[in-house]
Parts: sequence; C-alpha cells; structure tokens
Amino acid sequence: MIIGVIVKTKKAMLSFFRENNLPVFHIQHISTSSEAQFFAPETEGVKINKDVYPINQEPVMIKHTPDSFFQTELNDALEKQNVKHLVISGLLDRKSNPYKRRNSNMIVKEIGNKEGPTIILLHGGGLSYWSWQSIVNQLQTDFHIVTPIIDGHGEDGEEEFTSISDSAAKLIHYIDRQYDGKVFAIGGLSIGAQIVTEVLSLRENIAEYALIESALVYPIKGITAMTIPAYKLCYGLINKRWFSKMQAKMLCVSPDMFERYYQDSIKISRQSLINITLSNGNYELKSSIANTKVKVLIIVGEKEIGIMKKSAKKLYHTIQGSELYIAPKMKHGEISLRYPEKYVALLKSFLGVFLRSDYSK
Repeated sequence: MIIGVIVKTKKAMLSFFRENNLPVFHIQHISTSSEAQFFAPETEGVKINKDVYPINQEPVMIKHTPDSFFQTELNDALEKQNVKHLVISGLLDRKSNPYKRRNSNMIVKEIGNKEGPTIILLHGGGLSYWSWQSIVNQLQTDFHIVTPIIDGHGEDGEEEFTSISDSAAKLIHYIDRQYDGKVFAIGGLSIGAQIVTEVLSLRENIAEYALIESALVYPIKGITAMTIPAYKLCYGLINKRWFSKMQAKMLCVSPDMFERYYQDSIKISRQSLINITLSNGNYELKSSIANTKVKVLIIVGEKEIGIMKKSAKKLYHTIQGSELYIAPKMKHGEISLRYPEKYVALLKSFLGVFLRSDYSK
C-alpha cells in the first residue's frame, strides 16, 4: 500500500493493513522546483499527517515527481516482498496516475538483435518513434535499437511534457535500470538531440558514442513572451489537415509518414506544446558537457538557420574530440528524415562499423 500525504478518513485502511501484517510503504512528496510552495522542503506541506504517521520502521520513500516509481526504491521494495496486488491511497490530481506503470516512466519501442550493441534514438518535437523506422530497418540486423517516446507525443500524449531536464533524467534512469548505466550509442534529433546533450552534461560516460543532430543550445530571445499567446490562438489548427501538411513539410516529414504524423500530432495537448516550445527555445548548453568521455558526432544542415549552425559550432568547440558534419544543401532534420541511407552511412562511418565481425558491445 502506498500512502502519501493522506486525509484522516484513510486511517482505517492503514489500520487494516497493520492489523493483518500486510506490507506498508509510505511515499513522501518533496518538490525540487524553485517555484514550489506547498510541497517545498522544510514546509508544513511535506509533513506526513499524524493520523497516518509511519510506525515500526515502516519505510518512507521520498519522491520529487508525481510518479511514485520514478527515481525511488519502491519498485525494488515491491519485488523484494513479492507484492502482486497494490492498494494505493493518497491525494491525487488529474496529472498523477500511479496506476500507469511504464518502463522507467518512459514508453519505449525495442527492435533488432538483442545480442547486439544497444543504440537509443530520440525523435524530434512533434514526431515519435516511427520517424526512425527507415533507419531502424537498416540497423536492426546487427544492433539492438531502442526508440523512446518523449512525454507528450504520440502514444504518450496523455503524459504532459514538462522539460528537457526531466526527459534527460528519465532516460538516464532507464539506462541505469536496463543497461547498468551505459549503452553503445545514443542519438537524437532536435529536442531529442537536446535531451541527449543534457544527458551527456549529467553523465560523462553513459555511452561510447553519441549523435547530436540539429540541437539548439542558444536561448531564443522573447520565446517565453510569444509562446503562450501564440498557442492560445493557433492550437485548434492542429486538427486541420492542411495545417498539418504545412507543418509536416517544414519538419521534413516524408509524404509516406504524413498520416502517422497527423494522427500523433492531434494527441499533443496545448500545455505539452507550450512546454516543448519553451524548453526547446530556452535551452542553454551546460559547461559540464566539456567533461564527457563520449565520442560525439554533431550534425547540422547547411540550409538551417544561423542560430542552429552557431549551436552546432558551439557544441563542436566545447566537446573535445568531437566531429562536426554539415549536411550539404539540407534543412533542419532533413538527413535523418528524408535521407536515411545517408544518415546510416554517416553513422557507420563515425562508428567505424561496416561488418558484423567488427561490432562490439
């Protein structure tokens, strides 16, 4: 049974579990946000109600997000006691759905050779795992490919996207749990590339290789003031096919992927779109990325706007030993979305991988 900050009427439920010697786990929420008020550290809001206070060394696990399983010991504790049925009691808002247990708080798609080296690929904003399909098809024989779905997108449209840092923390948690803290390679496009960049800033040895395609690392002036009013006016347009076709063309989505793009785009909530845009436009490169031990390839299109090429050069000069590839005559994300064969050739050249016998985990 999980009990967070709970109302007094739940006391009888707790008594029942204790009287029947059933395991009890307490979850205490403490916010790490600088804007937090009620759940801020060392305030009344984080104190456990006296009617449900832990006794007899009942474990108390501290969480910092709505998900009681994310970056806590809860899952391990449940498995250790072989818990098969869970009763959850506490104060929940509409965004908190502890019943929705997923792989380290991420929906991931896995395909390919599970005996081969693992490559994780993160899609761009407004897209989903399917945007990597043509590339996955060329790699799946010899590699184990994982394509996470970033919060707020596609199948995960109900899970509100909050920030690049939050997504990076979830990816690190996933890699820690599933791959003992390190994979062969990670790559990303656009906001997916920003998440990869953030991960490299936080964990210097999380992969052997990384591919960063079209990552913005300079904040855009005025993005905060413009974003909310713009989406208030234009959000309804995402249901219009003509608007989606225009957006798909700007994102270099190929015609054969349009229907999937359209069906997924209408699942993105307005708040997720706002958060994605703000997180993307306000992202700033952390100096700690200079400490990374990962071999990094930075990709940018020759036809991308100036701030994108400026960002690519900043990454190149900050990450010692990195490589910079400027894709000739290509726009934002075009090489991976429209020319997957060229992307795979570039990837293999960077990895130095051409024959199966050369692969190593």
